[in-house]
Amino acid sequence: MKKLLFRLGVLSLVAFVGTGLYLRWNVAGLSPDDLLRRMMFRANHIYILLCALTLLALSFGVRPSAHAGRRRGQRLATLLCGLTALGLIAAFFLDPATGSLQRDLTRFSLIGFLSGAATHLAVLHFEGAGRS
Repeated sequence: MKKLLFRLGVLSLVAFVGTGLYLRWNVAGLSPDDLLRRMMFRANHIYILLCALTLLALSFGVRPSAHAGRRRGQRLATLLCGLTALGLIAAFFLDPATGSLQRDLTRFSLIGFLSGAATHLAVLHFEGAGRS
């Protein structure tokens, strides 16, 4: 699980660099006056960084739980974080194309990612509480 979280974190960090280059080289052909789409690209770019750093931090702190139920929760949380990290990368390209502030893919991916990260943190908390 730690290796998977680390690999997902590195993949997300590479995606962050790639999306940064995409913005820097203005591949999307944004005009300076198109503030709405520029804001959406930048916000999703930062969300990818949030995702990468959170996954990397979790990869150093997560240990498989001795409790079977918590271990299942950790697996589900890792799966959720991984899928929604990919969702955020996809949202970088798809949501700004809509031109709408209702960015469903971004919203659902962020909610899912934060839910997965919170589940990992809850398991870490309960594992620590059991040792005290």
